[in-house]
This record gives sequence, C-alpha cells and structure tokens, in this order.
Amino acid sequence: MKRMLIAFLMLASTTLAFAQEKGKGPKTPEQRADAYAARMEKNLTLNADQKTKVRDLALARAKKMDELRAQYKGQDKKVWQAERKKAQQDFHAGMKSTLSPEQYTKWLEQKKKQAANKAKGKGKGKGKGKGAATTGTTGTTGDDNAEDNDPELDGE
Repeated sequence: MKRMLIAFLMLASTTLAFAQEKGKGPKTPEQRADAYAARMEKNLTLNADQKTKVRDLALARAKKMDELRAQYKGQDKKVWQAERKKAQQDFHAGMKSTLSPEQYTKWLEQKKKQAANKAKGKGKGKGKGKGAATTGTTGTTGDDNAEDNDPELDGE
C-alpha cells in the first residue's frame, strides 16, 4: 500500500512539473511587444495611441534583436555591440517622442531601478519583475552599459 501511495505521489508530482512548463519557451516578437506594451500601459498609464506606438516600437526592436541574434549566433555579444546599441538608441528615441515628459522620466527611473536590482543579483533581467520597465538606456543617461540590462537584448 505504501509503495502504491509513493508511486502515485511521484506520478502526480511529475505531471504537475510538466504542466507548469506548458506555455513556456521562446516568445514571438509579437508576444514580447504585446507584453511590454501592456506593462508600460499599467506602469505609465498610457493612452490607447501611446500603447499602440509603444507596441510598434517594441515589436520593431524585438524583430531587430532576433535578426541580430540569428546573424551573430554563437558569437560574443561584443562582436555585435554597436548594432545592439543602435537598435536600443532607436527604441529609446521612439519612447522619448511617444511618452509625455512625466512618463518619460518615470520610465527612466524604472529602468534605473531595474538595472540596480539586476546588478545586486535580485533580478534576472528578463522583465519578469513587478512591472518594472525593461529596457536599457543609452546615450542620454550616461550609462554606456545600460543596453546589457535590456531583456530584449537578452531574449526576453
């Protein structure tokens, strides 16, 4: 009887483990863009037009990063760092033109907070935190390594 109970518990735990994995795996650029836009809508109280623009920016960035990852597969990220930075700068400029000055400031603060958490080892840098913005900054904040904090660059 004990053996049957143990066997049942092992089977049940294995089934639950597989059930939890269902739906995980690489997300499409569209899924990543939708998730990012939804997170920004909540965190920055975006209007419908802003949400659409943020999604379009995130989608363009996601597609570009997927393209770069495929092109430079197996190579050190430093090899394609300039192209990553360019994609990030384009995204950053688009966000600046889309968001209000207040929203933009809040977005930058969220990114800095996320980068600090990642540096402390608290975050995974994959955008799975409590709604923190998930893009790195380049250029305007003086943080030249901020693109390393962007989950989009790491394959969110």
